[in-house]
Amino acid sequence: MPYHFKGLRPGQIQGIEGEREQQVVDKSIRDKMNTQEEYQWAVQNLANNQHFLNNELELENKEKTLMSEHRDQHLQDKTAKDARWPNMYGDLDALPDVKKDMVTGADVRPIV
Repeated sequence: MPYHFKGLRPGQIQGIEGEREQQVVDKSIRDKMNTQEEYQWAVQNLANNQHFLNNELELENKEKTLMSEHRDQHLQDKTAKDARWPNMYGDLDALPDVKKDMVTGADVRPIV
C-alpha cells in the first residue's frame, strides 16, 4: 500500500544525510563568499571615498592658487593703470593747480 510508510532503506538514508552535509558545506562556502564580497565592496568604497577626498583637496588647492594668481595679476594691472592715469579724470596732475578764487576781482590767497 502506498500510504503505509515502513521506513527508508539504508542507502536512501545515507543519500539524504550526504545531501544534507553537502548543503551545509555549500551554505558555508556561500557565506564565506558573501562575507569576502562585502569586505571587497567596503575596501573599494573606502578607496573611492579617499580618492574623492584627495580630488577635493587638490581642486581646493588649485582654486586657491588660481585666486592668488588672479589677485596678484589684478594688483599688477592696477599699479600699471594707476601709473598711466594718476586720477580718474585722466589728468596727469593729481590735484588741480589753483592760485586764486574764481570770483572776479578776488585777491590771490592760499586755498585751504
